[in-house]
Amino acid sequence: MAKKIGWMACLCALALICMAGAAAAQEQNETVILDDVQPYKGPIGPGNPLYGLKIAFEGLDLTFTADETEYITKQLKHSRLRLSEVRSELQQNNTEAAERALALYLQSTNATRLRLQATNETGLLHAQEMVLKHQLVLQNLLEANPNSTGLQRAYNNSLALEQKFQEKTQMRFERLAEKNHATFMKAVRLEIKQQEREEAKENRTAQVQGPRTVPVKAGADTANTTGQEKAAAVKEAQGSSNNGKGGNAK
Repeated sequence: MAKKIGWMACLCALALICMAGAAAAQEQNETVILDDVQPYKGPIGPGNPLYGLKIAFEGLDLTFTADETEYITKQLKHSRLRLSEVRSELQQNNTEAAERALALYLQSTNATRLRLQATNETGLLHAQEMVLKHQLVLQNLLEANPNSTGLQRAYNNSLALEQKFQEKTQMRFERLAEKNHATFMKAVRLEIKQQEREEAKENRTAQVQGPRTVPVKAGADTANTTGQEKAAAVKEAQGSSNNGKGGNAK
């Protein structure tokens, strides 16, 4: 009997754990954006003579990638690596090498944007999250290097790329909170936001315009006045005609 009760207790506990896990999974619809891009520590950075060969091998890897989503994800990983190189070079005050990596970052993000224009691929939400992480990295780099025009161009390019992702996924990420150097964001479907904006616009328009008054009575009075004037003119003409007839009869 005791064993039976023990087994029942274990089963109940397991069921509760599973229910709690399912509830947590349903509520966990937030995306955490972190600046986790570390400075590049590899042997072939932007100042290395073999750097061009490294970039060529990255392009070759893309050439043999058939899956569209995987292709775009790889492009964004290459862009992330460029940001890692930029961070490393800026820390060492190697401005020229940092600018070289930034130029390649711009080239990579432009290629991704053009790729998005031509693709009908779905499942790009994870790639869109990667772009948001790039933006956070670039924001932090700009704070440390506010006079870098290359960083500013890269940041603007990242914003344009995110906009292109929104057009494809019909999703945008809204910032919810900042905590422990992490940004919590939530994906929201664009048609819902559009509907909310249209409803808000209609409400504002109704408040500004207020109740409308239609001048029906004034128009009717004018029409009546015009009709009375015409009738009077006809009556006067008939009177003149009758007077003339009467004079001839005499």
